[in-house]
Amino acid sequence: MPTENDFIYYATGVSPNVVAQATYAASAYVGPGLGSGILASAVYNKMIRQGTAGSAMLAQFIVNQLGQNVLDNGNLTTLVSQLTSAIQQSAVQKPARVITVSTNFVALITDWWIGLSRSSGPAATQITMPASPGVGQELVIEDVYGNASAYPITLVPSAGTTFKGKATIAVDADFGAVTVVYGGSNLWGYRFSL
Repeated sequence: MPTENDFIYYATGVSPNVVAQATYAASAYVGPGLGSGILASAVYNKMIRQGTAGSAMLAQFIVNQLGQNVLDNGNLTTLVSQLTSAIQQSAVQKPARVITVSTNFVALITDWWIGLSRSSGPAATQITMPASPGVGQELVIEDVYGNASAYPITLVPSAGTTFKGKATIAVDADFGAVTVVYGGSNLWGYRFSL
């Protein structure tokens, strides 16, 4: 049975009856709020759509993180508990991906662990660190196939950054790994492990 999310994003169908974003943002009523009078349905729908975006997004985040139903049953305590658990769950999850081909690539800002399993047509591989890393950005690059001594994995810092003064660093031991951390001031720190 699919997980239930009762919080629905409003007015998202084909050609919804909503006022254009530029018109809505520039209107005189957005700052002070609406006065008395008749409200156009397109304005009302825009307001409700913007209001429901947050609740639908948070509820879907809970569903994605916990795999639990998120019900509109008036129980705020349960919703707060679920949101807290979902945030805690997302804080401990670290993204991982396995690369099976020997091609040069740029690590993503969303990466944490990258395992290279280059079994078919292995070759030396170059990985460029992500551009605009945040302080504390950590990446673990690991040879999971065990052929780095024959086909080294070379890490290249992103433009304007360096590995403690080195132009590149390499994982060149079978099953070897390197952890790199961006410390700010254009500097990546690193440590190797086996």
